[in-house]
Amino acid sequence: MKKIVITALVIFLLPISALAGFDEKVIVDESEIVDGNFIKIAGNIEISGKVNGDLFLVAREIKISGTVAGDVFAVGKKITVDGDVLGSIRLLANEITVSGRTEKNANLMAEKVLVDEKAEIIWDAAIVASFAEVKGKISRGLQFEGAKIEIPGNVSGNVVLNLGEKGTARVFGKIEGNLTYMSDTKESLDTAGATLNEVKFIEIEQKNNFFSFIFFDLTFFFGSLVVGLVLITIAPKFVSQVAVKMSKEPIKGIVWGLIFLMAVPVIIILLTITMIGIPLALILLAFYLIMIYISKIFVGVKVGLFVLDKMTRDNYKGSLLWPLVSGLLIFDIVASIPVLGWLIAFVAVLWAGGSLLSAKKEALAEYK
Repeated sequence: MKKIVITALVIFLLPISALAGFDEKVIVDESEIVDGNFIKIAGNIEISGKVNGDLFLVAREIKISGTVAGDVFAVGKKITVDGDVLGSIRLLANEITVSGRTEKNANLMAEKVLVDEKAEIIWDAAIVASFAEVKGKISRGLQFEGAKIEIPGNVSGNVVLNLGEKGTARVFGKIEGNLTYMSDTKESLDTAGATLNEVKFIEIEQKNNFFSFIFFDLTFFFGSLVVGLVLITIAPKFVSQVAVKMSKEPIKGIVWGLIFLMAVPVIIILLTITMIGIPLALILLAFYLIMIYISKIFVGVKVGLFVLDKMTRDNYKGSLLWPLVSGLLIFDIVASIPVLGWLIAFVAVLWAGGSLLSAKKEALAEYK
């Protein structure tokens, strides 16, 4: 499990290592009030004031000590939330510390998670980590998947612990609901000093893999969201141009996407055979994989724009953030449909990839 968490964190945190162009420090001090959503990519971010909307943050280090009226979506190496959040928090980092009040849900993914004694989560908490310590209060349920957890705090609802093989849990706080733990041995749970109701053990072979599926699905969703945020921040005009081209020439985009998908591997193999072409083959392979990956981002933006156009009954004029989030969510849901979903996702990626190539070609022609 520890390797799984670390691998997922690397996938997520790779874009953060490339934030050289966003090296500034962003501060919202105590006297400031931000109306609406606050979206920022930076080296370090400190939010001490009030935000009357949602927070979307990507940085190496993030500290939120102010009040947030909406939800918090944050990705970084180290994240600290000791302010009040009136919505939910969804955090991904190497290290997470929560010590404030969260009015709704907390979804936390990290190598290490600390919910300290001052923290209060009013709804449910879901934690995926190598190590987690829950000292604070959770007013509903707690779900955990990882290698080790300690719970000296208070959980009012049910607790489900997926410890995997050789995982351990130490519970010495108060759990008002039922406690279910999944492991390869009953001895993985220590409840000395705890206040408990019913405790249920499920052997590792009988565990339900649904939570693992959700974890990986959320991992790739938020990974795509991070990359999409970078794209719409540094090149919003180009992203919009690709979306327009996808509408105007859908068949052409799919055809070019299919040609690209089939031809590039052949070219890479031929370059590799020549030996002296290996460096170029490696560069082309990297470009090929990047193109396939970011094609999903453009599909998300296009689908989101289409939905928002229908909802507003007019051409959507707002930020590309909402088309990105809603479109990626719809794409992931559709792609999860057995057989048919995979086929739709495949064609959609071809459509976006071909349109992206065409748009790049036109942009290069204009540059010349």
